[in-house]
Amino acid sequence: MSQDLGDAAAFSSAGKVRFLLGLLVFGAGAFAFMLGSGEHYKTFINELPSVSQHVLSGVIALVSALLVMTSTRKHRWLVIPMSCLMLAGGWYLPKMTYRLAESGGEAAPVPSSPVAGKSGVAIALEMESEKRARMGERVLTASDLEILDQTRKDAPGVSHIAVFMDEQEPVMRDMLRDELTRILRAGQTHAYEEGTGYLYVVSGSACDAKQISGILSRFGVLTYVSDQEGIYELSFDPQKAYLANPYSAATLTTVYDPSFVAANLYELLSPDSNRVARAAQTLADANVRLLRSDIVHTLVRALSDPWGVDDDAYTQLVRALGVYMSPGDKQGVEICMEYFRRRCSAGLPVPPQVVNLLVREEPEFMVEPVTRLWAANPVAWENALVGLGSRAEPKLLEYLEKTESISRINSLLRFLQRYGTVQAVARIEPLLRHDDAIVRHSARVAIDRIRERSGQNQ
Repeated sequence: MSQDLGDAAAFSSAGKVRFLLGLLVFGAGAFAFMLGSGEHYKTFINELPSVSQHVLSGVIALVSALLVMTSTRKHRWLVIPMSCLMLAGGWYLPKMTYRLAESGGEAAPVPSSPVAGKSGVAIALEMESEKRARMGERVLTASDLEILDQTRKDAPGVSHIAVFMDEQEPVMRDMLRDELTRILRAGQTHAYEEGTGYLYVVSGSACDAKQISGILSRFGVLTYVSDQEGIYELSFDPQKAYLANPYSAATLTTVYDPSFVAANLYELLSPDSNRVARAAQTLADANVRLLRSDIVHTLVRALSDPWGVDDDAYTQLVRALGVYMSPGDKQGVEICMEYFRRRCSAGLPVPPQVVNLLVREEPEFMVEPVTRLWAANPVAWENALVGLGSRAEPKLLEYLEKTESISRINSLLRFLQRYGTVQAVARIEPLLRHDDAIVRHSARVAIDRIRERSGQNQ
């Protein structure tokens, strides 16, 4: 007994081991969470959802507390308060991570200084001072602009501008080349490496000089602008361009993460159309109940950019807008209607979410296009047809007289059973003599239900 308890002055050997091991486990866990608080020292903990982080910290705190509490009986006055502090501290460990701010959910990257002895704020101020010093001074030399001059000689009837982005990573070159073509509504863009950045020669832009400056300012700080020469220089800033998402990859797909919506809203504002498409699709599939007005506002903002009719990002943005917009939102309806018209004119499919929204908001206009879509594929568009109600009856009766498709006739009869009027009875009666037994039965049911409703209305 005396060996287990130790004397009154010290722990036993086994007790000392348990006490030190408990402190070591808790200290190692705290260090791992604190290590993840730096922007450049992300650990596996950063990739865990917030719930998993709290579970992990709870396990670490519980094991540590048990080891410390069972290290001695003589000195309970010491080990019990320490154990309680460890258990309480386990709840606050996740708040030390890079992913969770102490305010409860928003990411809070901790700026780290690349220069020893200088704070992140000092470095940022120095960089900003350098940018201001370069304002109005052109970096590109005449030899750097030879490619622009040659392009203008090769295609004199087209407008050409040079956009130089300094401090840009090579991995972004191809993406920015394609997205500049889209956002500036240009014919094509070529990228050339120049010093620490890239020179983009944009040909055939439909934007005027003021629009070009406004668009380019989204990518960083404009340090030189010459509308007459068609030369624009800027210090590229991934944060300003929404290309440096401070949230982890797991946050973008984990619906119950408190930063799920904020992370995907950040992606929606990125110039990278692939990231925009993924974020819009993720939000549409999640259909979250919080921050819906913020989601709609950001979707509308993203849709203000020029999009090709066949762009996947365009489809996903409108689809998400159809999920989140409130009834009677005129701006949202106009956006969805424009998308619907463009897709139909190009002979491209339209997501059911968009069609159902327009059926709800603009039923009279949607009668003709929905009945046309239904005639091409009755199974896929029967629900949209139901949303139109009796408004669609005149158009559908035209198909009833000229169609021979059994599936189309049955779909039409199912609709008339619910929404048909007495004007449809004379058109349905010939189907009572149809060769197909299911059609004859459906026709009889449709006539009976129409007469029942008519009798109730009289």
